[in-house]
Amino acid sequence: MHAILLIFDESEEKASGSEVELCQCIRDNSLDRSKMLIRYLRKMLGFKKSQISFLRTSRSETALAVAEKLKIIIDGHESDNILFYYSGHGLSDYPGWSLGGNSNGNKFLYYEILEKIFKSFQGKLVFINDCCHALSVEPYLKDLEGRYLLFGASRAGSVSNV
Repeated sequence: MHAILLIFDESEEKASGSEVELCQCIRDNSLDRSKMLIRYLRKMLGFKKSQISFLRTSRSETALAVAEKLKIIIDGHESDNILFYYSGHGLSDYPGWSLGGNSNGNKFLYYEILEKIFKSFQGKLVFINDCCHALSVEPYLKDLEGRYLLFGASRAGSVSNV
């Protein structure tokens, strides 16, 4: 079993005094929730450090760079069972995640890209999508039919578009 935690974190920008409007996803503090999950995985479920991959991204990183890192990790565990946790912004207009967002879309990690990343994955997947519009990812997991369990933690007023 391998755990992958991917979080969108703006705490550094916030600490620098940057005037960034944060949605509820980020105000809820993704980093703190992720640290709590890591402690739980280690203490309660017996995960070793080597069984946990932690990817922390911010506005300074493109979606393509994040996708490439994620693909490397998943390809390295293509036959393992994976617990995948995302915490950050969810998109409503285009199914996917916003990693800071801008008008040209290079900060959007679309679920279509995620679908391609999981294409060669052969194990079972527990997917926790902790963002607005969380359940919108479900149609993009069709290649994993019968091998995934999806938890969507959408905030009030931001349910799936499915």
